[in-house]
Amino acid sequence: MSGAVVIGTDTEVGKTWITGALVGLYREVGLRATAWKPVQSGCRPGDPGSDSARLKWLGGLEEEESSICPHTLAEPLAPALAARRAGVALDPEMWREILNVRLQRHDLVLVEGAGGITVPLADGFTAVELAKGADLPVLIVARAGLGTVNHILLTVAYARQAGLRVAGVILNGGGRDGGTVAEQTNPELIREYSDVPILGRVPWLPGRPGREEILGAVKAHVDLEAILQSIRGGDR
Repeated sequence: MSGAVVIGTDTEVGKTWITGALVGLYREVGLRATAWKPVQSGCRPGDPGSDSARLKWLGGLEEEESSICPHTLAEPLAPALAARRAGVALDPEMWREILNVRLQRHDLVLVEGAGGITVPLADGFTAVELAKGADLPVLIVARAGLGTVNHILLTVAYARQAGLRVAGVILNGGGRDGGTVAEQTNPELIREYSDVPILGRVPWLPGRPGREEILGAVKAHVDLEAILQSIRGGDR
């Protein structure tokens, strides 16, 4: 069994799309892969645009959304604050138990965080505690263009300071800004200053791409085997 916690360098960097697509692609080659997210905010149960709905759709998962994500909160806030304002008690210990069961039942579990690495998922509990509790590495999803080097290096430094293993980085949305010099040179800068592998460079998909288009783009631009190897061994 193996897994990773997928974290973004910010909100709206595409980590749900990448996580779901990776699960779908690994399932296509016969792995018992699944996605899981402990809490989502900014949506309501049954919302077709929720992270749980996207993970289910892209991953080709048959289980209920409530199993993929046990807590859904309406306000678009950090989950800990959204839960507090809604009077909802979040239980990280329950999350650990659920995750442990999923890890035992699957070949690969990709756990999606919320926003960046320091965003409170529950009071006093972030993606760091989630990854450490399950002894999982982190896989970073980030924007491809200008500003991403700083965001990635800060995320890598914070993860390492917390004792987490960094499996690698996937740059998402390439070409959205016209293929700038920054976008072209960022991968080498990231490798040079972090010593973390770039495991994929996924292009921007305009409009409302379908499942096959999204999976096709990820398959063509992400090294699926390198991700598995890095998750199972990886950089520390």
